[in-house]
Amino acid sequence: MTPAASQPLAPWPKVQALYRQLLAEEQRHADDRAGKEVGYQMLADTLQDAGVDDSQFVIRLLRHTALERSVA
Repeated sequence: MTPAASQPLAPWPKVQALYRQLLAEEQRHADDRAGKEVGYQMLADTLQDAGVDDSQFVIRLLRHTALERSVA
């Protein structure tokens, strides 16, 4: 296994941390739908603070993943 293949892709720890935050917030709400709405709003606010929309976020992850795999 090459060093690049043995290490997680660079954005994934940040994405995992964000996912854990969103999931924790969603689970704080007894109403599943309300929890998902709050989680979505948290995600939208986080992306807005970063200066990207949800499409740009996904595209950047896909590009980074493709680049990492092409050099591994």
